[in-house]
Amino acid sequence: MSGKRNAGEGLPAGALDTFQKKKAQRMFYVVSELLQRGGEANLAEFSGSLAMTHGMDQDTVREYVDDLRAAGAVEVTRVSSIEKIRLTWIPEQAEGWLDGQKKRFRF
Repeated sequence: MSGKRNAGEGLPAGALDTFQKKKAQRMFYVVSELLQRGGEANLAEFSGSLAMTHGMDQDTVREYVDDLRAAGAVEVTRVSSIEKIRLTWIPEQAEGWLDGQKKRFRF
């Protein structure tokens, strides 16, 4: 045996799907919260709010923000010592993505 494992090997059936759904739901919360704030927020305050309302730690929020930035949905800028997050999608585009996520993952 080579010691290499296939992706997902040894995980219970559906475990990866559960993880993917949880990540999608949390990314949904990030976009939804940002949209509710008018598309822009102080990143530290925004992360704190998500921690309180959805139980996400700062590293998790940062990971999801990085994923959304790579997808072109948000941008993060620094002014002095303050990081700002801004939704780059127009509101209709963000709402369409949110609706698609709700249908796809049934939440």
